[in-house]
Amino acid sequence: MKFKNSNILVIVLLIFCLGAGYNHTCAQDDYQGSLKGAPLKERLFYGGGLGLQVGSITLIDVSPMIGYKLSNRIGIGVSPTYKYYHWQDYFGKDLDLKTNVFGGSVFARCYVYQGLFAQSEYEYLRYKYDNPASSGKFTNDIWSLFIGGGYSQPLGGRASMYIMALWNLHDTQDSPYNNPLIRIGMSLGF
Repeated sequence: MKFKNSNILVIVLLIFCLGAGYNHTCAQDDYQGSLKGAPLKERLFYGGGLGLQVGSITLIDVSPMIGYKLSNRIGIGVSPTYKYYHWQDYFGKDLDLKTNVFGGSVFARCYVYQGLFAQSEYEYLRYKYDNPASSGKFTNDIWSLFIGGGYSQPLGGRASMYIMALWNLHDTQDSPYNNPLIRIGMSLGF
């Protein structure tokens, strides 16, 4: 599948339009006061997730996140991603797939009620691999459009832990995810 830059622009605009829609829905910004006139460091939030799976499929996932609060309820952000995959016997007996996956995502998140939030996200991933069965080198580009929600539990200060369920609206045979995608992570500042 060949991915065009114009598709990226359309999807990024969709994410930000969804964020603007959340802004209208959450217009009553009494969620812990207003951010009007707040310094940049009060508007930034950080976090992300780490993943590890060991077995016939080995996965190491590092996905930091940084975002900007448009209001106390609405934030937009980016998350670069690195994943290492090793599938044993993927191409047949003793023919493993090993690859490094690079990519990232943009997202919009809106807190709707006491820790409950809605989220939309666009993710793009690229990986290269050797296919020992056909002696070829291949590159695969995968994009996903997620929509879902979750819950954020404050841990103290500005720290919180979140869990969310996202559904990939562009689920293909190349997608590395099953619906729903469950994420657990940490956030500082939102």
